[in-house]
Amino acid sequence: MAFHLLTLAFAASLPAISSCAVTTAAGTSMFMKSEWGVLLFNCFWASAPFILWSGLALVREGQFRELRLPVMIGLFITAGAWSYATWDAIDYRLSGLGGGANIGLGVLMLVVPFVSMLLMFISALIIRDKI
Repeated sequence: MAFHLLTLAFAASLPAISSCAVTTAAGTSMFMKSEWGVLLFNCFWASAPFILWSGLALVREGQFRELRLPVMIGLFITAGAWSYATWDAIDYRLSGLGGGANIGLGVLMLVVPFVSMLLMFISALIIRDKI
């Protein structure tokens, strides 16, 4: 269970790490007062698949508790998406070009937890059938 809690904590911290990296690279003040709600939502949303997976590990001990590979797949997808979002935000801030928000990336970040959870379940079913 400790493994599930560690991955949950890491996934929840990714938006905060991203925000720190972007504000540090851009040289702006960290965590603007109006951004706390957005940051908390992003932390919850990034960790949502792992909250669900941990709940399933508690309820169905034998089926989900021992499966670490699906959790690592989900964590890899989540970390990759947040790494790309961080790079895109830093690149936007440092380029000095005008323009607005990257709507496509915003939609992608909203879809990533669903994709992550779906791939976690599919990999769990494949692994469980092979055991």
